[in-house]
Amino acid sequence: MCVPALQHFSESIQEYLANLDKAPDPTVRKDTFSNEIFCAYEVLFNGWIQHREAKLRLAVVEALGPMSYLMPSEKLEEQLPKLIPGILGLYKKHSEAFYISKSLSQILEASVGIGSRSLDGQLDALLGTLHPQICAPSDPSVPLSLKNHTEVLRCFTILACSFPDRVLAFLLPKLESSNERTRVGTLLIMRQIINSAPSQMEIKKPFILSFMKLPLQDSNNKVRRALVQVISAMAHHGYLEQPGGEALLEFLVRQCALPAAGDSGEGLGPSHPMGDDLMLSSLLLVANLPSPHALTTRLLVVSCHPYVGDGRGAAALRLLHVLRSGIHPALEPPWDKSIPLLVEHLEENTEKSLSQQEWEEKLLQFLQDSLAAVPDDTWSCPLVTEMCRQLSSYNGSHLEKNFLYKCIGTTLGACASKELVQKQLQELLETARYQEEAEREGLASCFGICAINHLEETLAKLEDFVRSDVFKKSVGLFSIFKDRSDTEVEKIKSTLILCYGHVAVAAPRELVLPRVEADILRNVFQYFHTKDLTLKLCLIRSLAMLCQAVGPGKGPPGFVLARKAELVAHMVEFIRAEPLESLRTPLRQRAMVTCTHLVPLEPPLSDPDRTELLDTCLASVLSLPPLEPGKDKEENGGDSSHGQVLYGDTLSALKDLLKSLLHRNLTPHGLQDMFAHLGPWIKSPREQERARAVEVSASLLEFYLSKLNVSTVTPFYNLSVLLALFSPRCSDSVAAVRRRSVDCVRSLLYIQLCYEGFARDHRDEMVEGLKALKKGLEEPDFTVLFHACTSIAMVIGRRIPPDQLMNLLLSLFEGLGDPDRNCSRAATVIINCLLKERGGVLQEKIPDIVSIIHGKLEEVDEEHLRKAAQQTVYILAAQHSSLVVSSLLGSSLPFDSHTCAMWRSLAVDPTLTSQVLEQLLEKLSRDIPYKETKSFLLGNGSERVATTLPLAATCALHELLSAPEAGAAVLGLYPALFGTLLLRLSCSLGVQLPKNLQGRDRRSHGATARSLQPGSCAVETLRAMLLRGGSEEVVRDVGDSGGWELMASPERHHDGVALLARAMARHAGPRLPLVVKTLLPALGSAFDSQRVTTTAFFAELLNSNVVNDLILLETLLDTMTGRQKDSCLLVRMLALRGLGNIASGSPEKVGVTPLPRASEGNWRGQEEGEGIPTA
Repeated sequence: MCVPALQHFSESIQEYLANLDKAPDPTVRKDTFSNEIFCAYEVLFNGWIQHREAKLRLAVVEALGPMSYLMPSEKLEEQLPKLIPGILGLYKKHSEAFYISKSLSQILEASVGIGSRSLDGQLDALLGTLHPQICAPSDPSVPLSLKNHTEVLRCFTILACSFPDRVLAFLLPKLESSNERTRVGTLLIMRQIINSAPSQMEIKKPFILSFMKLPLQDSNNKVRRALVQVISAMAHHGYLEQPGGEALLEFLVRQCALPAAGDSGEGLGPSHPMGDDLMLSSLLLVANLPSPHALTTRLLVVSCHPYVGDGRGAAALRLLHVLRSGIHPALEPPWDKSIPLLVEHLEENTEKSLSQQEWEEKLLQFLQDSLAAVPDDTWSCPLVTEMCRQLSSYNGSHLEKNFLYKCIGTTLGACASKELVQKQLQELLETARYQEEAEREGLASCFGICAINHLEETLAKLEDFVRSDVFKKSVGLFSIFKDRSDTEVEKIKSTLILCYGHVAVAAPRELVLPRVEADILRNVFQYFHTKDLTLKLCLIRSLAMLCQAVGPGKGPPGFVLARKAELVAHMVEFIRAEPLESLRTPLRQRAMVTCTHLVPLEPPLSDPDRTELLDTCLASVLSLPPLEPGKDKEENGGDSSHGQVLYGDTLSALKDLLKSLLHRNLTPHGLQDMFAHLGPWIKSPREQERARAVEVSASLLEFYLSKLNVSTVTPFYNLSVLLALFSPRCSDSVAAVRRRSVDCVRSLLYIQLCYEGFARDHRDEMVEGLKALKKGLEEPDFTVLFHACTSIAMVIGRRIPPDQLMNLLLSLFEGLGDPDRNCSRAATVIINCLLKERGGVLQEKIPDIVSIIHGKLEEVDEEHLRKAAQQTVYILAAQHSSLVVSSLLGSSLPFDSHTCAMWRSLAVDPTLTSQVLEQLLEKLSRDIPYKETKSFLLGNGSERVATTLPLAATCALHELLSAPEAGAAVLGLYPALFGTLLLRLSCSLGVQLPKNLQGRDRRSHGATARSLQPGSCAVETLRAMLLRGGSEEVVRDVGDSGGWELMASPERHHDGVALLARAMARHAGPRLPLVVKTLLPALGSAFDSQRVTTTAFFAELLNSNVVNDLILLETLLDTMTGRQKDSCLLVRMLALRGLGNIASGSPEKVGVTPLPRASEGNWRGQEEGEGIPTA
């Protein structure tokens, strides 16, 4: 405990003596305690400093330092040869050297204080031991390590003050060492002694400078950092003004220009903590500073792109902060607050994350606040003059020059002197480099910002500019303007137009609105008739800014842009003039953006103007050829992304324009009108056109849904038409079209739900299920597409209002002619699914649907579409068979191939086929087969004319019976079919076609045409029925006997029937009982022909023994007996023949079966001269 006590006692005495003037006992002197301190010193140094315990040794060393100040001078001088080596020896025993260095610095200070001569002999040992302490890198995480460096440097300061020559002679040669740490440590010591011993080093400056040449060439970054610190110290003490100082200054400049790098890189860079501030300070110490206005301008412009030049923006802002009082005293308070915030913003961002526009706005606001802090023109006027003077310095730096123009506009806006504003604006117009786009942009921005506070002066100066001779190819109003080419004149016009746009968008709304048409548009309209691309683009952009300035919500209520229609017409002309085969410029995109801003303004566009705008823009974008990456890269100088970006921006502009037009009429009618224009593009045969049109449509529908606000339940009357437009596209051959079409259907169904009263955020489970279909639509697998169409049809079928179902079907039928085969197939799938789901409610519409199907069959050529349409007929008939049959019977005769196909489609299902056959048989049975009319050619006679319905039914039966699938149904209805068709045949003999069909029958003759003549048609139908019913042998037997021709002959018909009966008895005996039963009622028919046919058939059956086997003999015998009193002679004759046929057919019955006697009436006919036909 005594060692620390001695230390603290010595330190307290030192502090007391240092403040003796305030001490209570001023008589106390250093020698008061000298002897006692020396005695304690002897004990500590001679006994304890070599103790084994390290802590004790360090405590002793720590105490010896302050004790040395109180020791007698002669004793201290006497002890130094032993004391200093003893202290230096402890460095080897202790890794923590701080307490040793601290004590040593105190001992050295005390020694120098007494003028010791013994130090001279210890100097080499001191320098040799202390120098490695500095060269060893300090550990920032160990506080005592940094403190040790400080104490060692203090030792060097003490020694340099007493022995400057020997210290420099020791240090400077070590700058040539190959060891990096040695060189860095030496430079750190040099910085210390240059700063701490300036008087001793004054005469050593040339000597020191001469040794700095070698470090200037050092490539090591750590050495360079240390050298920068040395140069900074030298700058503070006038070294750089000495010969050779320029080399150090050049070194600083070169390091500022190098990029930032790591320790192994070349550059020092401002990112290093000792880089920018020290180098900048060093430079400022020796440089002749520009004026405050020049400095402010330059540093502000440099800051606009803060990450260029290794982050020079933050350094420039910090320098502004340092120089704030020198620039203007009034700027200190605002800059103390704003500049750190700006620097912090830069530090929080990177070059990629920083928004350039936001950063420039911050800087301009900083400039504006600075101008407000110095309100008088004595500072702002010279500032704007200096800014204009510096413009020419940035001719090669377009971005910086553009920002400087904005600074000029901001500063001019703060100037109260209107004369100065006009003068500077005039000067800007005279000196601008109009050929450069950045220059035009910058000048226009300047005018716009200036107009915020000086609208009158700005517009007046632009008006003077318009009226000047600058646009003529002669010496202009301004002295700077010489003879100009047409191209240069166009560039000047472009700048003028841009200026008007920036003025309109920046100036206060209440001031600019009255000037829009009177001043701005009046001058702008002069330049629309141009072919120069730059001028066109500037006109378009300027108008876009003007529209933004006067747009809805920004101007007073009721503002009307009277020349709106003219402006839109000019934009349309610009778009129409663009080539449709390529997209190389942003003109059409920017023109559409301008139209997007124009549309919401009043007055609304007329229908013709709106239509022209829509059609022109759609054609200009959707008809563009597909992007070809290789070609696009070649056309854009190797940048393949340019065309893609331009195309994306153009398509987005089209979407925004259409949304703007739709927003003005956010109703079902407005939506329908929009898709009336888009529809042809959605169905385009070109894939890229369809893809773009559907993409635009999906965006429009999503926009419509997002803006929809339904207060009352409203009918979405055109839902069906739009669903029919998009649902088939879910199977498009292009994957993108398929996916986005699902989105369109989904949006349409949600719009319908909104109109039904559901909230806009309502989610319907079935509609949401459509999302799951999109993933499967990536690949064009037919099974997946079919499933998707079926699923979509199911959802639509359950969500479509009943009153729109028919319209949906009609519109889908139009899709059968779609140029994309997948979509036409999808339309048929959706139609058939809808009919299965909801066809039961369409009773009244069946004739219309059947008629439409027939019409579509005439239009389409593809077999799969025809089959699908026939499937549609089948689905309808399964739900409304009688209505479908009636509708088909109403088709024109003779049936064309499409009607025939529709009839045959009803034969695919036995149950349905049976129903249809029964209905047709009923129509044949109930309707009269012909009408008798008087004929002029026959005198008093009459002719029989076939009725249309039975004739159509006969033709229909022929088509049905021709279908192989109808076999099962024919077998079930064999007796009814045979009997009805045979009787139909009997009523068709000698019957003429109606006059309206006679010509058609002749025109129908051809290789595949069937005769429409009633008799021939009936024969063919009966023949087809027998073939389909499995009676091929009957058909062949009758044909071999010439029976079919006889049956078609009015005179020999009964002979043909007899041949048919004979063949039936021979080959189809089992079917005869039911056939006979079916024909029996015809014996009482009012038509002689039917009784003749039936009697002839029965009579011939009696000629065969089969009637006896089938137990039909008595029935037929009774019928023949009953016909003996028939009013028709031929019937009576055939009946007698039948009775006579028993002898050959059933000879065993002749003796037991009584034959009837001929009645008196039977022979009366002979007496009256009637002839009896022979058998």
